Amino acid sequence: MAGEKQNTTKKKKSKDAAQKIEIPLHADLAYASELKKDIETLLVNNAKGSIEIDMSETERISLACIQVLIAARKKTAPGGRGFVFSASPAIETVLQELGLEDSLPLTVNNP
Repeated sequence: MAGEKQNTTKKKKSKDAAQKIEIPLHADLAYASELKKDIETLLVNNAKGSIEIDMSETERISLACIQVLIAARKKTAPGGRGFVFSASPAIETVLQELGLEDSLPLTVNNP
């Protein structure tokens, strides 16, 4: 469809050693395995920095993708690695309705 982001992850480096993954407009079940691989790659290649997960343009996200994000956050918590989650109001609503807002603390980007 015209104007939609495809289900591809974009990884960006910034000068403060943080890595960024931009989640697509529709993060479906098929995207979850790609997301998991991308997070694992960043965890291996960026041993000290935080990882930013940008869902600011995401309108829909599958439970499988949410599970990948929660598992990655839990896996890295003991080592002091951090995740920063930014999201659209739509994703904030989904997490609240599922009772998962504490599992993925968000910075919400309002339009």
